[in-house]
Amino acid sequence: MPNPTKDAVLALFPDNNTQEISAADIRTFVNAVFDVKEDLVIKLDLASDLILEKSRIFYRTIVIVENDTKELNGIYLSKVDNPINIVQCTKITNINEYVNIFPDHTAESFINKYENYKESYEANFYYDINDDISSLEVVDSSNVIYYTVEFSYDINGNISSKKIIDSDGNYAIITFSYNLDIITNKYITMTWI
Repeated sequence: MPNPTKDAVLALFPDNNTQEISAADIRTFVNAVFDVKEDLVIKLDLASDLILEKSRIFYRTIVIVENDTKELNGIYLSKVDNPINIVQCTKITNINEYVNIFPDHTAESFINKYENYKESYEANFYYDINDDISSLEVVDSSNVIYYTVEFSYDINGNISSKKIIDSDGNYAIITFSYNLDIITNKYITMTWI
């Protein structure tokens, strides 16, 4: 696929038999090379923003759509120079797609899924009268609750346990042991509904 920026930069460099390449040409070349390298990944809020950024997107540029619908969010590879529509890009993967590497109905699977959701979505925090976090909710942009986490503290103010509850009512309780305020052990129990 032709790249107009590349063609324009190459046109700056004749064979130089007559000393036609100037220092300004070299600076233009260096700037173009580094600008293209920096623009290999373009982040967009919405797929429709593609048309606004089309001048920065060329064949094989990676385009990330972050805040659109679940179907449109993802990582894409541009199939053309200056695309104006997301269909001119090939979707490589979804964003926030959960991959379970542990067997189903194990504590490891449950905690892994929770950690993935916790990193992918927002959290609403709730505090007790001592300004300690009493609970949090992992929610999406529509405020759908995926997980609720309840915290308990020991007399030294350390988290003694946290109960992680998913939207189906399954929960894990993680209990912590301390020695001089350093966690020495953690124990997980699971309850499946």
